[in-house]
Amino acid sequence: MSAFLSYIMPGLLAMILTEPIFPILWKKREFSSIALLSFFSLAIIAGAIATWIEYVISPQ
Repeated sequence: MSAFLSYIMPGLLAMILTEPIFPILWKKREFSSIALLSFFSLAIIAGAIATWIEYVISPQ
């Protein structure tokens, strides 16, 4: 459950929230898959970094 909230949920939110920001990328069929993949991977990386920072900063 923690992995879902840390990695997958930010990716889904990034895909949903970037649709109105980049409508040109979403309307062009050849760029939509690239945009989805890039935003999803960036969100997964951000979730991994945030999880690592939270683990390092949290008191043991």
